[in-house]
Amino acid sequence: MSKSRREVISQKRNGRKGALFVKKDLQVIIPLTATCQVCHMYDALNECDFCKRLMCVRDTFSCKKTKYCLECYNDENTHNVIMSIYMDEKKITMVGSIINKFLNFVSFEWTRKKIEPYSD
Repeated sequence: MSKSRREVISQKRNGRKGALFVKKDLQVIIPLTATCQVCHMYDALNECDFCKRLMCVRDTFSCKKTKYCLECYNDENTHNVIMSIYMDEKKITMVGSIINKFLNFVSFEWTRKKIEPYSD
């Protein structure tokens, strides 16, 4: 009662344009991008300087030179260290204050009157 494999294939060839179906084992394709280790949703672009986790832009707290994940930022043990580094990088130095005063002078901002809000 059962037909052989060749008979089934030849019947399929005669009935249609000659499609032949062969079962193959599929190979798993590993993507070239890494997934964020904080939210597990987006592609990772940065690496935390504290714990070396891969993280996406959404989960990144960045200073000028350093980047931290939100888990390290929200952890009570590392939060103070991260904020001290952040405040140190944001500190205005003598050169920075001279540059700010020069830009203020060049832009003629000092000639504009300061408008104070109306108060009763």
